[in-house]
Amino acid sequence: MLKVEGLKYQIGSKIIIPDLSVQFQPREFNMILGPNGSGKSTFLKLCSGELHPDKGAVYYGDQQLTLHSKGAMATRRAVLSQHSELTFPLSVSEVVIMGRYPHFEHSPGQKDNAICKEAMATLDILHLASRNYLTLSGGERQRVHFARVLAQIWEMPEEGERYLFLDEPMGHLDIKYQHAFLKLSRELLNERTVLVAVMHDVNLSIQYADKLLFLKDGAIQAYGTPEQVVSSSLIENVFSVHTTIIKNPVSEKPHVIYEQ
Repeated sequence: MLKVEGLKYQIGSKIIIPDLSVQFQPREFNMILGPNGSGKSTFLKLCSGELHPDKGAVYYGDQQLTLHSKGAMATRRAVLSQHSELTFPLSVSEVVIMGRYPHFEHSPGQKDNAICKEAMATLDILHLASRNYLTLSGGERQRVHFARVLAQIWEMPEEGERYLFLDEPMGHLDIKYQHAFLKLSRELLNERTVLVAVMHDVNLSIQYADKLLFLKDGAIQAYGTPEQVVSSSLIENVFSVHTTIIKNPVSEKPHVIYEQ
């Protein structure tokens, strides 16, 4: 479980997160939605430990995140950042092996190389293993970085849970790989995996999320299953657009139609 209690975060005099509390359970794909500037990425960085709150605390299980060693957390927690770019002409396989750095001291072993190969195959980039990363398209680069974070937490830890944070992972991906990416993310879920993603596409999120968290001005407007929380009034409140909600004939989940 990931528990957030009374988080406050500000930059100078600007309060980004005023007072936020929530719990994310294992086995659930949690997606965060909200307009630009609503505090989504900041909140994700607070959850992952990249940023430290001015008040409040983040708990991984029963222990505060700040009490976990960075080395131990590096083998259990992975983050796919919104802007994951490299400027060095590394090969794809060299980028993916970075995800295994917390698992070895000097050089990767046979097990590390095997995990990276499997991660690349899973993301359909094994044929790009020797390619210069800088020559890849934006979508290919995104899949490389997902393979990297996947390799990082490929194995379940001996104790506790593993945590995966995705910050707007759909950027640069075409429709085929958007769905493949989200299906794969769901396959990672089990009773000891916590998964949280920042998203932009409301309907795509409804289709794949177990729980949706809507943010506006750093405050939670709704949190629950798509069936529980998605409504025209909520979407209008959060995004300032008029909508009609219908039932998706395939998934039977809510589907948002934006009015012109």
